[in-house]
Amino acid sequence: MIEKKDVKCIKKTHCGIFYDNFIVYIKNKFVKTNLQELRIMNKPIIIKYEEEKLIQYEYYKRIGLRHPFLVNILFGFQDYDNLYLFSDFANTNFIDFLRLRNVFTKKAAKFYICEIILAVEYLHSKRLTYGFFIFKNIFVNDAGHIKMKYDFLNAILEKRGGVRDFIEYTAPEYILTGIITQSTDIWQIGIILYHMLIGNTPFENDSYDTIKQGILTDDIIFPDFIDSHAKDLICKLLEKDPSKRINFMQIKSHEFFKNVNWDAVYNKELEPPFYFKEVDKYKNASPADLDKIYTSDYYKNQTKDGYGKVFRYFGTVDVEDPYVK
Repeated sequence: MIEKKDVKCIKKTHCGIFYDNFIVYIKNKFVKTNLQELRIMNKPIIIKYEEEKLIQYEYYKRIGLRHPFLVNILFGFQDYDNLYLFSDFANTNFIDFLRLRNVFTKKAAKFYICEIILAVEYLHSKRLTYGFFIFKNIFVNDAGHIKMKYDFLNAILEKRGGVRDFIEYTAPEYILTGIITQSTDIWQIGIILYHMLIGNTPFENDSYDTIKQGILTDDIIFPDFIDSHAKDLICKLLEKDPSKRINFMQIKSHEFFKNVNWDAVYNKELEPPFYFKEVDKYKNASPADLDKIYTSDYYKNQTKDGYGKVFRYFGTVDVEDPYVK
């Protein structure tokens, strides 16, 4: 059993209203793990902002998800005041990396878009939508493979009116209705592929309103160096009518992906175009003990989780959908 004293914190990566994220590893007399991501969520603040169901719903959905190109939950535990959620580590931000590279070769773009397609297709098979393809959510691990976060941030962005800062990736139906669907995910895959091959998004502009109008009405413009198969696939992904948009079966059989072995993609048998050394940055770090940073714990006569039954599911596999009565 992993305890707080076994968790070594290397770096705090970011924080929100009720959470802090750390890069950590586990070390005790039985095990020393590779790097993991730890999100620590404060129960009183979750309750203050009435986000209990959101956190439970995320845990309910993610605990059963396992895919090579998703950031998977590893385990969780809690003390009197906090929830501790451990997941896969991937620290290279894909969109930042894409902007740095500007343009990918067709081979590199195909490698990454194939992995993104399989991750999103898997979520759709579970009757889920990914939501928002934003820079905080898509990563590449040190082995060179995609890792997509599917967590409460997707739901919060949708709940609070969307992603003004990331409007370039937004589908026309979301602009018109504010509703996210599985077809919306397909559109965003098209935006990512266009960005990789061309170096910018198809409706890029300094004006928010101009971007919105372009998404709703403008045709897709391609430079001369983009081949006909790529153009055709992108146009089908970026079909403005979601009912006519291409589906995953049609995507995977498209001429752009001719000779792609999708089983080999899933099994990570293909050579990545780039490797990273994020882990090396932390080899000589001086870690802090988690139990010295977060001292909250259970005390005599306290209930199981400190808040009655509200968070009792956390750290187990016995969790229910909070939105189903």
